Amino acid sequence: TLLFPHLGTNSIKHHRFPGAFKNCTNLTHIPATLFENLTTSGSSSYTFYQTFYGCTSLTFFPYLLFGSPGLAVVGSYGFYEIFSGCRGLTALPSGLFQNVTGNGSSLFGYAFYGCRGLTAIPKDLFAGITVGRTSMFVSTFENCTGLNTTISNKLFGSITTNTTSAPSLFQNTFKCCENFNHKYHL
Repeated sequence: TLLFPHLGTNSIKHHRFPGAFKNCTNLTHIPATLFENLTTSGSSSYTFYQTFYGCTSLTFFPYLLFGSPGLAVVGSYGFYEIFSGCRGLTALPSGLFQNVTGNGSSLFGYAFYGCRGLTAIPKDLFAGITVGRTSMFVSTFENCTGLNTTISNKLFGSITTNTTSAPSLFQNTFKCCENFNHKYHL
């Protein structure tokens, strides 16, 4: 049985999940089928805003959590603070956002803020994202004090930008990651 049976149907025009599981401190994992039929969020903003915010016991979520190929999250703040404060997370699945298309401002702002258990970031985490907008990655990994690995230069390699969005695109992305190795590898 699907938790959200109407995903992928015309019965819901804009799919949004702001705060859906916020502060569910006993949530330990997310089933692979949670958003399996989701193909678009429409043009609304805040699609996954704080969806799993403060789920301190969350340790696992699956590859391709965000639905079918071509998931369009076009509005601003699409994944803003989605996993903020999930200190139980130790790893992120490779290619987590590879099927996502979107270009809203602050799309991944504070997405993993304070995930202190994270030790590494897969090189293809943002593989599907191609256009950078203002503050798109503001504080995305800020306060992830467990990061202690080298980051691939391919992490943001597919992203293009313009002169308007460039100054704030990566503002504070890795702020307060004191164990973070600032070297890059291919």
